Amino acid sequence: MIVQLFDVILFAAGLLVGLMFGSLNEQRHLRSLVVREASGEDVMLVNLRHVTDPETVRDAQMIVGQVVIATDYWKTFITSLRRLVGGELGAARRLMDRARREATLRLIEEARMLGAGEIWNVRYESTMISQMRDSKAGAMQVEILAWGTAVRRR
Repeated sequence: MIVQLFDVILFAAGLLVGLMFGSLNEQRHLRSLVVREASGEDVMLVNLRHVTDPETVRDAQMIVGQVVIATDYWKTFITSLRRLVGGELGAARRLMDRARREATLRLIEEARMLGAGEIWNVRYESTMISQMRDSKAGAMQVEILAWGTAVRRR
């Protein structure tokens, strides 16, 4: 009896901590993304395969931006409940959006370090690292890999 009560208290505490700190962390990350995206407007991202004006290209190099992001315990719990009744999994969608934006920013930062002003043939790949199997499962974790060709012009 005491063990089950302890499990319930521990579960409730995890939900409360996840709700408080997870939301704060997500909001801080979103604010950081907005600021960093505004400063990344000097690098052009294009999903085309071929560079325009190839005679002006001085250098081209493959670059990668990668991120692994997880949700908090609260969002994992709410998502597991939502899966029971169906519908859009908002927490999972927001997780994927944050991860994609972060991977793109890391790709841009890599291009800047090389002195490139353009990234061509930008592609994305995602992988779910862990999935919820029950309500006591850990956080949803996703990896986003962004890659492209950094182009420096003469």
